[in-house]
Amino acid sequence: MLSADHTAEGKRYLEKGLQLVKNGDIDNAIEAFSHAAVQFEKAQDFRQISALWEAIGKLSELEEDSIPDITETWPLDYHIVKTEDWNRADPMRKVAWVYAWAAQHRERAGSLNTAISLYLKSVEKAKQSEYSKKHPEWLAGIYYKVLLNCIRALGTAGYPKESTVIDDVKVRKVIEEMENFYLKVKNRTKAYKLLADAYGSLRSNFHGTGKLTEAGQFKRKERSALMHYYFHSRSYFRAMAEWLSGIGFMYFLVGCFVTILFIFPFIYYQWDLITSAQGEITYPDAILYSIESALNIGHSEFYAVGSGKLLNIIEAALSWLGLGVFIWWVTRRLE
Repeated sequence: MLSADHTAEGKRYLEKGLQLVKNGDIDNAIEAFSHAAVQFEKAQDFRQISALWEAIGKLSELEEDSIPDITETWPLDYHIVKTEDWNRADPMRKVAWVYAWAAQHRERAGSLNTAISLYLKSVEKAKQSEYSKKHPEWLAGIYYKVLLNCIRALGTAGYPKESTVIDDVKVRKVIEEMENFYLKVKNRTKAYKLLADAYGSLRSNFHGTGKLTEAGQFKRKERSALMHYYFHSRSYFRAMAEWLSGIGFMYFLVGCFVTILFIFPFIYYQWDLITSAQGEITYPDAILYSIESALNIGHSEFYAVGSGKLLNIIEAALSWLGLGVFIWWVTRRLE
């Protein structure tokens, strides 16, 4: 019954809008068509059922003797944007919304190229909105939708890659725009969390369509964003872990080799921190001693003196740390 009522109401607004167009009253025609679209949205039973279950959940969570903040149409006032938000929005934000809503319907219908074009129109209008100046994540979210539909289009069975409306150069541009707008969010913790979530979702979708190279690229981007997120959240250990799980591991490995082969031998040799019963110590002897210390094998000829003993302990600890990081890195890769 509710569905039938919404359908009849939608038709009434539609007829009114058509008449207004004929009369040249475009502004009011747009308003009538928007009301018609909302009513036709409400005519879908699954949306009514979802709204009712959500209302039941909200009512169940209310504290005793409290009354929910509702409108006359609650709980069925569940269209895409609240009426009060629509009334407060500037004109360009409204236009951006309607293009995005149109894109969502095309998306559900499987018309992915059309959805991509509509999302791009939406984001161009959104850039002209006053709201976007304070909320760059809104623009980033629309660009994310564009990318998601590009990936789905490439992964659709029987859907030729060359038929997509966006070529690789434009896709890269969309990725850059998404990243730039997320990073314009003033709260750095929030910015990198949103970016990491977007990268993770795109990675998963690339993986699902068999694009493993692209999935790997977004996995690296996700690690980098998570590293920054944990750093700004002051979770420094987790930030270090994310760094080491990616390109940071290679830097750590190279750093260990440089330290063992060059820095420690130089210190041993320059400050006479090792000696031998056979006489004078050469620089190659210092390198050999450093390698033996790192590998924790016995020294048959050389031994540390003075501060060299402490340096020997530090080097052994570094080698054990390196081994632990290597085992952790391999385990992380196998997950």
